Amino acid sequence: MIFFFVGPAKSNLCQRLLDVFLQVAAAFGVPIASNKTEGPVPRLIFLGIELDSEALESRLPEEKVMRLKGLVQRVRRASKVTLRQMQALIGALNFACRVIPMGRAFIRRLSSTTVGLRASHHYIRVTRRVKDKLGVWEVFLKSFNGVCIMQGAEVSNWDIELFSDAAGGLGFGVYFQGNWCAERWPEEWRDEGLIKNINFLELFPIVVALSIWGKKLVNKKVLLWCDNLGVVQVINRQSAKCPRVSELLRELVFLCLKCNVTIRARHVPGEHNVIADALSRFKWQEFRKLAPGANLEGDPFPAHLWQLGRNCGCDGGIRNVPGSWAILSCIGPITERRGGHMDRISTWKSCNEHQMV
Repeated sequence: MIFFFVGPAKSNLCQRLLDVFLQVAAAFGVPIASNKTEGPVPRLIFLGIELDSEALESRLPEEKVMRLKGLVQRVRRASKVTLRQMQALIGALNFACRVIPMGRAFIRRLSSTTVGLRASHHYIRVTRRVKDKLGVWEVFLKSFNGVCIMQGAEVSNWDIELFSDAAGGLGFGVYFQGNWCAERWPEEWRDEGLIKNINFLELFPIVVALSIWGKKLVNKKVLLWCDNLGVVQVINRQSAKCPRVSELLRELVFLCLKCNVTIRARHVPGEHNVIADALSRFKWQEFRKLAPGANLEGDPFPAHLWQLGRNCGCDGGIRNVPGSWAILSCIGPITERRGGHMDRISTWKSCNEHQMV
């Protein structure tokens, strides 16, 4: 068993807790490994992670970061890997998520490739979708030094004045502490019927807000009050069935990883979201009345975000075939036994189902 004691700074509470624990253990005859007993100290390695109570940081050892980078690169460049190799990568990424918990959204696709496999020498095909997940990790790890600032108490979007809204037929609006941004939906989205996807539209301004003002939210835990239950579930589960929403969610999680922001959502009626509501409907006079201290001009919109969700994102080029079944060699875990005999083929039903971030 492992025991971990925490006390206030510049106090002897940790030492007192340790002394009492050792006395109780001795009284009951519980053996204690003295070579594994450490502290009290401000910096301590606990379960493979270094905790620094002075800098308020949790760190992955440098050798673990380098090993993780190597594993990601090797698997991403391969056309297929063994079950043992994929499990080693998943295990290393899961360990890293002790420091960066929102990274778990990019592990689920990898975990799904191992379902049903038993022998460690069986092969798993590294599909384009799997490579995309690994690409996100590779980009992130290039700038990640294994250090994560410990986040403080959770704050709601009302506490930090962060509001967003989407009007289906018009556009979106986001507001943050006097800063704002509002744009109309592009005509391409109308032609593709994307403005009918309310979950996508409601999630999009949240991504815009993180993209523009993410640096001002560094190291924060944010609770988003949202009037769309579907979006609340997507954010909290970090997964979505719709490929377009999945693509948008990946961008949101990646922005959170870069800024060390943790986002959680809770459902609430939307009648009080008046500032963002006025922005999304371009009611400028009403907006100025509700937020008289807002900037005269809005912040520039990151134009590259319009590209999110324009393509269905399904592998194999098959899109929106409701009710039909297709066998795709690039969807789901496909395995081979040694000697080239096929062990199992996963099936796929409609690009609007069975999608996972």
